[in-house]
Amino acid sequence: MATRLMGAYTRAFERSPYATLLITNGVLMGLGDVTAQTLGASLAGTAGTVAFDSLRTLRFLTFGASMGPMAGAWNKYLEVNFPLRPASPSDHIPMKKVKVESPLVNPIPEMKLPAGARLERGTGGTGRRGSAEMGEVKGSAGAVSVKALLKRVGADQFFMCVPSLSVEGGSKFGGEDEADENRLGLSRAPVSLFIFLFSMSILEGLDGEETIAKIKFNYFPILFVNWQVWPILQLINFRYIPLKYRVPFGSLCGIAWTCFLSVRMNPNRVGVKAE
Repeated sequence: MATRLMGAYTRAFERSPYATLLITNGVLMGLGDVTAQTLGASLAGTAGTVAFDSLRTLRFLTFGASMGPMAGAWNKYLEVNFPLRPASPSDHIPMKKVKVESPLVNPIPEMKLPAGARLERGTGGTGRRGSAEMGEVKGSAGAVSVKALLKRVGADQFFMCVPSLSVEGGSKFGGEDEADENRLGLSRAPVSLFIFLFSMSILEGLDGEETIAKIKFNYFPILFVNWQVWPILQLINFRYIPLKYRVPFGSLCGIAWTCFLSVRMNPNRVGVKAE
């Protein structure tokens, strides 16, 4: 069963990566809220007598779906700007497709095509979008850089150095003058937590004062718990999980985290009797 689900996810991701992340992240976050409500009722001894809050689950599902593509783009950004292995020389050679009438004929016989290059007939497509939009960034087969791995986790959870752009539009991250060419910025965790609290307050129909009060009450306690849990999970994620599986891996780990958020955001809704 798990193998079939993994295969179905992989095929869907290769066809439409961001739509797949949208659906997957939404479903898993909704599942986390369902789990939180079920466990809450069981622990309170009110299973079967507590009204299931389907609107609450819908709010979590909606938020998770909206954040799925953003999480995918963020993981791609980290993959590009914090490579775990040094790039091979061929990675710096711009590769362009060569269009010829017959893909079996090399239009420049004296030119030896680099490994991985291919010829395409006419104006054919670029193949599957998934590999172009969310493909792995390949480096050499050298050892993994622990420093780069820690930078990824730091950028994801604590702070990040935003790389400036060169004249050609490329990233200057990691140069000799790194301190001068990068600026300190917020990371994903503090920003996404604020978006979560603000979005959930709006979806609950709270007014401005209630939204501000809810954010003040929840933001730092949740953020401090986040820093006790997610750095180690993201360390495993960035080190061992392929790029296309990182968002689902985080969402699976996040089922328990969603339970925590759900209870934290709705402390008075556990044990409410159905009328």
